[in-house]
Amino acid sequence: MPRLLSCPVTVRSLRGKPFAFTFRGEAHSVHLVEEWHEVGEWWRGDGEKDVYRVADGAGGLFELLFDRRTSSWSLEKVYD
Repeated sequence: MPRLLSCPVTVRSLRGKPFAFTFRGEAHSVHLVEEWHEVGEWWRGDGEKDVYRVADGAGGLFELLFDRRTSSWSLEKVYD
């Protein structure tokens, strides 16, 4: 069951794909597992978002979201 967070994070990316992020002072080197594009409810002002499911070497699985409208990253989910 994933934990929903929606917390801002610092992400390092190469060609738009995340390879590392820092959350609560802890750095995670990750590899891409899956990615997809979401289009929000335009009538509510939602923008387009890129979602990346990534894994680290310790077995952690995370969902990072890049909001195209604000050019910001967030950690959306942590899978237990």
